[in-house]
Formats: sequence, C-alpha cells, structure tokens
Amino acid sequence: MRTRILIADDHPIFRSGLKAELSRHTDFEIVGEAVDGDEVIAKVNEAPLDVVILDISMPGIKAVDVIRRLGKSHPAIKVLVLTAHGDKGTITSMLKAGAHGYILKEEDPFVVPEAIRSVTKGRNWVGPSVATLMMGKFRDIPSETNSGVLTEKECEVIRLIADGLSTRDIASRTHMAERTVEFHISNIYDKLGVTTRPSAVRWAQEHGIL
Repeated sequence: MRTRILIADDHPIFRSGLKAELSRHTDFEIVGEAVDGDEVIAKVNEAPLDVVILDISMPGIKAVDVIRRLGKSHPAIKVLVLTAHGDKGTITSMLKAGAHGYILKEEDPFVVPEAIRSVTKGRNWVGPSVATLMMGKFRDIPSETNSGVLTEKECEVIRLIADGLSTRDIASRTHMAERTVEFHISNIYDKLGVTTRPSAVRWAQEHGIL
C-alpha cells in the first residue's frame, strides 16, 4: 500500500518540484496540495492521508496550531516539517507541538523520501543539519538557560516588553513594522507556551534573559 501524502507549501514552484521528486517513488502517492494552514485542515478531512509535508511560513492558521490540531483530530497522520527556518527555537517549538520530523529546505532532496518512510514506521526523524543544530543545543553551557529557545531578536523584544513598552513603542525603538513586532511576540508566546506578556516576562526572568 502506498503512502498517501499531502504537500502544504505556499510556493507553487517548490510544490511542483517536490511533487515531481516524490512521484518518482512507487511507494508514494501525492493525494493533495495546500497553500495555507486553513486548507491543510480542510484537506485532511477530504481524503485518507498518511503524511502531511508542512511548510511553517504559510498564511492562515499558524503551523504550530496546525500540528496541534492534527495531533488531536488525526493522530495517525504524521507531520513532517519541511522549511527554510533552522533556528533552534523554531525547531524545538514544532517538535514540542507534535511534529514527527523536521527537514531544512537546504538539505539534499534524497532525505525527504527517507524521512517519509521513517515517520510512517513510527520513528521521529530530523535532517542532518537539524541534528547538528540540536546537538549544539544539548551541549550548551548549563548557565545559558535560554539554550536557543528564543532568537536574538525575540530576546530583544521580550526585554522591551519587560520595560513596559507597547507594540508601537517597540516598533519605533527597533525600527520594525508593528506587524513584525506582533509576529515576534506571537512566536515568543508559541515557543514559551504562554498567552500573556507578564507570563513571557516571568519566563525570561527565570531563564536569565532579563
């Protein structure tokens, strides 16, 4: 029986290339494509699926929420993140949310079929570049309590939040658009598992960022 795959990425050229590559393997069947998080949720209810290959920078429902929803509604479906984002904080947050694998788009194409076969057999899988990054995380000096959970920019934002600055003030101070600041704050909440600024500040205090 072939592995039924949904490709979720908002870049048509990338989807086309990945579909062409995976179609070369007789044990794979591409049963659908999605261009945003909302469409992923809709497509998993339309046809039986085994694997969702998920980019994390698409419009609509955020990838971390897509992963959590699928874990609850379709626990048998394996989610394989395929993205250009290779920072430790993002990797950690996606794996914690329930992703079964994580691959960077910069990796050799041959790793994708290998990853699909691995996760369908019940094993978690990370690409070679991700494995190297995560080993660096585990080897961090214990006193460096942030351990790469937040990026440098996110640490800067959370320090300004702790200073009492509003989103508009942070945007002005850092020369970022307000929407960009909101994006960073949303990522901070997702990574830390919090929903309020005071909770994020407490986490930062406990982990030596402030």
